[in-house]
Amino acid sequence: MCQREPIVGSISRKRENFIAYPIFKRIWFGEGGADSLLIITTFKGVNRGHFHTICFNLKTMIIKYLTFSISISIISCIVGMVFDGVLKKTAYYKKFSSLNLIESKRLNKKIGLRFFKWIVKNTPFKYFNQKLKLKAKIGIAELNRLRKEMTFSEMSHLIGFAFVTVFALVKFVNGNYLFSLIIMIVNILMNLYPALLQQENKRRIDRLIKNCTHLSSR
Repeated sequence: MCQREPIVGSISRKRENFIAYPIFKRIWFGEGGADSLLIITTFKGVNRGHFHTICFNLKTMIIKYLTFSISISIISCIVGMVFDGVLKKTAYYKKFSSLNLIESKRLNKKIGLRFFKWIVKNTPFKYFNQKLKLKAKIGIAELNRLRKEMTFSEMSHLIGFAFVTVFALVKFVNGNYLFSLIIMIVNILMNLYPALLQQENKRRIDRLIKNCTHLSSR
């Protein structure tokens, strides 16, 4: 037997001074009310001035969250470079530098990595790291140099991704879910996607090195 929660809220008669927004309630059903259905039960009126104040505060809050997220992601790049230098001295660096989080071309395409690559190639982002370019003469030594630079960029971004994720988890645990979500969205765009792009580029470089080695051995 369905149990309906009481309907609350009403619309003011002075419609010109009020804005109606939906009130969501749950109807519980199933044995012991185990399941529920989210429905709109009524509309509640709110003063226009109050409504605009709420919108302004929400906009200000989101801008604040975005500013923090972008700032901490930029800082994470510096953190990543520092820890990459430390990690190079360990025996685990070679294993970490050979990571392939997503090898599937189809999956990379589905998550938008191709579009992200286009953005990097056709916007001012392409000027950020000039070392990630092939010189006129392409040889095994040049390919190995390029792969080393790609590994450095990849590892820096992965370390930065882990660094920023800690902040997102702290916000999530404290119940600030919107803040946590915005941090992770910016973190994925500024750290995870660049790392995935470098991994894809390294796979291409590895194929070129293999072909060059095969030709030189003839």
